[in-house]
Amino acid sequence: DSSLVLSSTGTGVDAIKVNATNSAGGIDIDAGTNGIDIDSTGTINIASSGNGASALVLTSSAGGVDITATGAEAGEDINITATGSSINLTSNEAQANAIMINASNDDGGIDIDAGTGGVTIDAGGDSNFTTSSGALTLTSAAEATWSTTAGNLTLDATTANLVLDGHGQIQFFAGGQQQLTLIDGALYPTTTDDVNLGSTTHGFKDAFFAGDLTTKSLV
Repeated sequence: DSSLVLSSTGTGVDAIKVNATNSAGGIDIDAGTNGIDIDSTGTINIASSGNGASALVLTSSAGGVDITATGAEAGEDINITATGSSINLTSNEAQANAIMINASNDDGGIDIDAGTGGVTIDAGGDSNFTTSSGALTLTSAAEATWSTTAGNLTLDATTANLVLDGHGQIQFFAGGQQQLTLIDGALYPTTTDDVNLGSTTHGFKDAFFAGDLTTKSLV
């Protein structure tokens, strides 16, 4: 049992240099179960000038891959940057948390910003947006649409009120047509003489008016 030790007392950036000078040459490092340990008190830089989809590959054929910054402070972040290309996170695991993004600190948050291409979330199953405490706010600088192509669209406030707040007006649609409009001080049908209040089989109980009641006819 013996070891091969390469040692240098040099102070330059190339105090120890392993170089395959042929343009087609490479360097192959293999190790047994004790693995490969690279320690440095300075920066470790792994770079490739290769021009291809897999210019730099980190592969574990059995087991996981951890990228950890254990002693980092604010601003000493883990940065994954693609300049001119995309970042793809892919998992084929059949688990609900196959891809997990977790800001575990009680005061931590997750910020997702996008340009004019927007943000698209597609799922083959149910999707949940849940806050264990605090409010959930969805804000749009332009027109926003909530829609379902199958089944009901349900807004449910189980322990509080359901509030619809339109600073201009709130419009109610049914059958693909606008039926009612609610503004400050008035609720009226979009088209005159088009919407019934109740029906011959489904009537209201009592009606209370504090002002005048105007009608074309009484039956």
